[in-house]
Amino acid sequence: MLQIEYLNYIMLYGQDFSPMRTSTFVCEVYLKTNMNKLIFKEITAISRPLLYTKYKNVNVQDLLTKETIAKAKARILTGDFEDNGEYTQNYRLEDNLKVIEEPDDETIVKKLLIGLLNIRRNMPATYKGFDFECEGFCLILGIDVGRFNFIRDLLLEQGFIAETENKAEFQMNPLYLTAKGYEQVQKINKRTVTMKGSENSDQFDYDVVISFAGEDRLIAEEIVKELKERKISIFYDTDPEADLWGKDLYAHLAYIYGKAGKYCIMILSQNYAQKLWTNHERQNAQARAFREKREYILPIRLDSTEIPGIAETIGYIEYNNSPSEIADKVLIKLSKLSQ
Repeated sequence: MLQIEYLNYIMLYGQDFSPMRTSTFVCEVYLKTNMNKLIFKEITAISRPLLYTKYKNVNVQDLLTKETIAKAKARILTGDFEDNGEYTQNYRLEDNLKVIEEPDDETIVKKLLIGLLNIRRNMPATYKGFDFECEGFCLILGIDVGRFNFIRDLLLEQGFIAETENKAEFQMNPLYLTAKGYEQVQKINKRTVTMKGSENSDQFDYDVVISFAGEDRLIAEEIVKELKERKISIFYDTDPEADLWGKDLYAHLAYIYGKAGKYCIMILSQNYAQKLWTNHERQNAQARAFREKREYILPIRLDSTEIPGIAETIGYIEYNNSPSEIADKVLIKLSKLSQ
């Protein structure tokens, strides 16, 4: 098993060359600070017929090792993954006859800028020399390098990105996000998210509601600040718009956590387990999640305290993620509800 460190993650790579009709190449991504926390799997599978035709004169193990790791790196940079997600790309003989629908330019621009933003945030001292994972980026989106270069050149002309000169011959110069590019990312994120489904119309009061114990308020405030910077509307109990004065709090909070938001962030801790009001919020959120049979509750764990009704199998993130990383993940969740 090959191990690679990449940003805040550890990547473990292995392959299966069993004598079946398909050979698989697997890259497992874990948090660097918690090797028991599987983030996602990147899988490339190649059929035996294709292996012995198109790739018969190619070192397939080296080729698909490189491609699988490149896709995992690009997925980390763009944040295009969910906890415990599994992303599989199949190479089959019949796929050579299919035409894959490519994303529009706006989607490519957004993902590229977000990837460069993640590099700059995670590597503030060395981001200007960090190579963006171009190959994996193109493989995930199903675009060729020519189209990537076209988008890159436009962004360079607009001043959203810049290049650091690289003396190595035949290698692309490292790209990095400029201050102007950061402003563009913020503009891109200024959008109204609507949810699909008959029961879930777009008539929501908030993108996100947040549930936490008073003792954990400082952590909640850090997350709320990052969410607001991304123009994500949020119910937070100290905001003027919350307007709790004079309301029947029991009924009002039942509405907030049961109906008012598209997602509910829960900051889980020993403090959370002991509070009456957080239990009330949790029960209404759980009833909503049960009713809609979808990912509604987004748990963030501060410790390992068992919370009634929150199964160990539910995907969660730990607070060793930075508030900005958490906010970016929420943004991705919301974007997947867009029409």
